[in-house]
Amino acid sequence: MNKAVSIIIVTYNNTQTIEQCLRSIKNQKKVPFQLIVVDNASSDDTVSKIKRFNPDYLLERKTNSGFSTAANEGAKLAVSSIILFLNPDAELKENAVVELIKAIERDSQTAMAGGKFVSKDNKVMVSFGNFPSFKTEIIQKLKLHKALPWGRYVIPSFLSKHLFQKTRQVDWVSGGFCLVRKTIFQEVNGFDENYFLYLEDIDLAKRITDQGYKIIFAPLAQAIHHQYRSASETARKYEKDSLDYYRKKFK
Repeated sequence: MNKAVSIIIVTYNNTQTIEQCLRSIKNQKKVPFQLIVVDNASSDDTVSKIKRFNPDYLLERKTNSGFSTAANEGAKLAVSSIILFLNPDAELKENAVVELIKAIERDSQTAMAGGKFVSKDNKVMVSFGNFPSFKTEIIQKLKLHKALPWGRYVIPSFLSKHLFQKTRQVDWVSGGFCLVRKTIFQEVNGFDENYFLYLEDIDLAKRITDQGYKIIFAPLAQAIHHQYRSASETARKYEKDSLDYYRKKFK
């Protein structure tokens, strides 16, 4: 049977969420899929939980080289013409994959489609945003992005809530819940492995749009984002380093 989509999950110590993530994939109806999981040297029982779901491939890396490297390794095994990258702390809602496929197939120039992240109590979460620029970073630094829709991250607010209600073209969508055409992913050489964590999805979207393709936000495709990990000092450093690299790359 042909696989409609190759699903790639990169894990690292996700024992709290990986089972509900994989269960939600199994519950997607009418979508034959290939499941690829790449584990970044977890030290907990994440891998043993993954094995219970019999993925098509489980790559157990000896070291953690970051999301981009692991995701690219998984993509090399993809047999489908479209790839879904999914966070291990995401739980797909009903028909989420079908809705993403519909969104990306409406226009041959659409290279990537991202869905809507919601919280456990169904509140809309960050799912897309604007390419980093002087303007976006000033807005972020002053924390005005919490109200204004022009920051790097678009946060649901009174002024931006309408942006989360209709299918629309955006600068970038979250790499934690996005569909991308494999040929175009390969054309731009996948994720830039110089990013360990953060902004690798924005970088990918930038290179895709620079080739003239579209990025689409598809709100009918939804996933619960559990986000068990809080922002640490280390995480903030990774984000700063990634932003510095992005600025130098696209200046």
